[in-house]
Formats: sequence, structure tokens, C-alpha cells
Amino acid sequence: MKGSNYALTKADVVKSLISYAVGCMFGRYSLDTPGLVYAGGEWDDSKYTTFLPDEDAILPICDDEYFDDDIVGRFVEFIEAVFGKETLEENLQFIADALGGRGSSREVIRSYFLTGFYADHVKTYQKRPIYWLFDSGKKNGFKCLVYMHRYCPDTIARIRTDYVHEQQSRYRTAIESLEQARDNAATAGDKVKAGKKLAAVEAQAKELLEYEEKIHHLADQMIAIDLDDGVKHNHAIFFRMYWRRSSEEGFFMTQSGINSMLTLEYMQTAKENKYFDRKSARIRPSDLAPIISAFANADGGTIVLGISDKTHTVEGINFIGEDHLNELITAPKNCCKPMPKFEYELLDVENAKGQADRLLLLHIKKSVDYIVRTSNDSTYLRIGDKNQGDEGRGFNQLGICQKYPEL
Repeated sequence: MKGSNYALTKADVVKSLISYAVGCMFGRYSLDTPGLVYAGGEWDDSKYTTFLPDEDAILPICDDEYFDDDIVGRFVEFIEAVFGKETLEENLQFIADALGGRGSSREVIRSYFLTGFYADHVKTYQKRPIYWLFDSGKKNGFKCLVYMHRYCPDTIARIRTDYVHEQQSRYRTAIESLEQARDNAATAGDKVKAGKKLAAVEAQAKELLEYEEKIHHLADQMIAIDLDDGVKHNHAIFFRMYWRRSSEEGFFMTQSGINSMLTLEYMQTAKENKYFDRKSARIRPSDLAPIISAFANADGGTIVLGISDKTHTVEGINFIGEDHLNELITAPKNCCKPMPKFEYELLDVENAKGQADRLLLLHIKKSVDYIVRTSNDSTYLRIGDKNQGDEGRGFNQLGICQKYPEL
């Protein structure tokens, strides 16, 4: 009966239980009060006695129990609170058997939270998730869930300082320990084993370092949301809500592989800011130069080409031809001096006409050792969503002398 619209499998029931448990962890539901308990408004501690919701409404999902409020640890507490301590292990094994997978019951449940829970949640809520996943990437360096209705402007800052930084510290300690284990291994087999584990942890640490830089940008913005705007609008501030289907991979989210915060919905709907600008692919390469200079001389940023900066519609880049596309890709090299460090990527999208198309993303790196000028010797600095030129005012008024005191 798998896939039937009229019958639930054991796995379906267990996944519903897990979803309800997460709701209790966030305070959306309570074991002491029937129905929906909290979806915004005034918080009431008296409604939670048997099982207390998470204090900061941030639930870390990692490949081990690194945090006190680790989602698997909290789930085990929930099952014990509901069904009792005497049958805890039996119930956990029942849940693991329903989910399927290898390892202990806790390992199977952890694997589901790492790889399956969020996809099921998005599907259940028809691509309007009320729990939001912050995810460093495929190496599982760090993930966490946030409940939209308990989101605050400082939530992302707390994710960064209380969780990401803490996890980075753990990785540094683990790397030191594994290096010692590898170097002092008694046998060749032990040395290989420690080396493989070390490589895996180093990959996670690298992924998390890159993610910390990305989430730092969002944390500094202290973004506020209005619950009256609805789930889709608020989720789009941080994540992509347009899904594409691949016959090989099923549903998946298209987003930048360099900056996971840059999703199609974000690139279409977000306001241009210190780190983000959008332009039609019709733009001349020379007209990109002020933006490139401004980003490089500030803290870096991304130019998205293929989305109209006036209507925010997805025009794509295929219509401009490969010659013009190559000119856009090489604009940092040919239209600025010296050339800033940058990366580019092409993202597959569906344009406004329903045709398969692409976007070009130019990721301009922060210039540390030199000022980046345009080919006509103009200098720019990104301030808010504006590219401020020197225009005869001198570097001090642009703030560049704070970076380059020798000027």
C-alpha cells in the first residue's frame, strides 16, 4: 500500500509521530494542552509541564550528540516522557525499524533527521514549511531547525555564535586529537583508520568555515519578519521555495553551490543589499565594473545576471548568446584593474516563459591587499544597496582609507 492516498504505512505513522515531537520541542504543541498551542503572539510557560520546549527554539542536527538540545537527544526525552522509561529502548527500536536503516536505533533516527525529516516536512506542508532548515552542506558540518513562529531578528546571530562557533571549536579539538592518533598509531591499519576519520572531520570543518562566512552576512542584517506576510513570503527571505523535478533525483532545491543563501526565490524577491545585486543579462560588461569595484572594496558580494532588476522576473541568459555571456564572465578581468578575485557559476532555472534557462552568478571576493578600480580609474565602495563612487571626494569619504591607511 506504499504511496496510496487511502492507507497509512507504519513508516507514515512513525514519521507523523516524529513531526509531532518536533512540534512539541518548539512549543507549537504541548503534551499538556490539546491542539495548536503556539503560532505567534504571547508565550505562556504554564502550558508546558510534562515536556518543556526548547529554550531558544534552535534545534541542532549533527552527526553526533554535540549539544544539550541535540534534536535526537530531545526526541529520546520526548519518547520517554510519553511512553515511559521502562519501554524506552523497545519503542526506539520500533521507530527505527519503521524508518529502516542500519545501526543502533539512535543512529537510524539520527540518520532520518539528517537526511529525511526536512524533505518530509516540506512535502507535508506543501512547500510552505513552518520549520526552517539552516544547513552547511553535504558534509553535515552543521544543521539546525528553527520554528518560524518563534523566529526573532537575532535568531541567526544566535545560531552563529551559540552553535556554529561552538561546533567549529569542537572540530578544531577533534582534528588535533585525530592528528595525534594518526601520528602515534601502533599499526598501519590504525593509521589508515585515523587518517580517514581526520579527512572527514577536516572536510566538515572546512564546510562549516565557509558556511559561517555566509551566515555572518545574514546575522549582521538582524532581519525581522512579519507573520502576517505568511509562510511563503517569510521563508523566501532566507530560502528558495521553487522546486524543480529531475527524473533521476526527484524533487530538489536549486541554489548557489558557493553561497547556499542565494536561492532563486531569494534572488528574485530579496532587496538588493550590501552583498547582493541583480541585473538583466542585457547589461554591458563595462556597466558591471562599478558594482564589481564596489563589492571588492567592501566585503565582497554577488551579482546575479538573468533576473530583471526592474520587474524581478527570470529572463535567463540563454538569449544573449555565448559571446556576450563570456564577456560578462570575464568582466572582472577585463573591466577592472587590478582584477579582483572572483568565482562564477551557472545555475539551471526555468525562465518566465517556462523554458529551460540559466542564471550567471558572479561572486566577487573582498579585496584585502589592494583597491579595485574600474578600467577608467574610478573607484567604488558598496554602501547598503548603492555603489558609491569617489567622484572627486577622495578615499576618506568612501571609507576606503580605513582599509588602506597608506593612501
